[in-house]
Amino acid sequence: MTRSEARRNAFLYVFQLYTNDDIFMEEPIDLEDDLVLESDSFSKQIVQATVDHKDEIDNIIISSLKGWTIDRLSKVSLAILRISIAQMLYMKDIPVGVVINEAVELSKHFGDSDDYQFINGSLSKIEKNIL
Repeated sequence: MTRSEARRNAFLYVFQLYTNDDIFMEEPIDLEDDLVLESDSFSKQIVQATVDHKDEIDNIIISSLKGWTIDRLSKVSLAILRISIAQMLYMKDIPVGVVINEAVELSKHFGDSDDYQFINGSLSKIEKNIL
């Protein structure tokens, strides 16, 4: 499994965590007929960092928003921001530019048409002001 695939799986797990508390990363999850999530150590590490530091991550997101509240963010954007900030803060071996690029790609695939611009701008601002 590539790191991009692991990030996609981590995003999907985090996205599902807020709608389904019965997720166990040791077992594959059927989200759709043709999409099966399997966890690996990298995706587990991302999810664990996200869950362990959710309040701190959410505070960083809140502090970076101008004219928005965290409740107004789409669940897709929020999940992408959460896993990206977790990687930026707690997985120091990953270059921030890679994290941002992967987040943009996730938002292009799973988000609305211009979510990727919001994700890119938000993470770039967080990189500048927090890291």
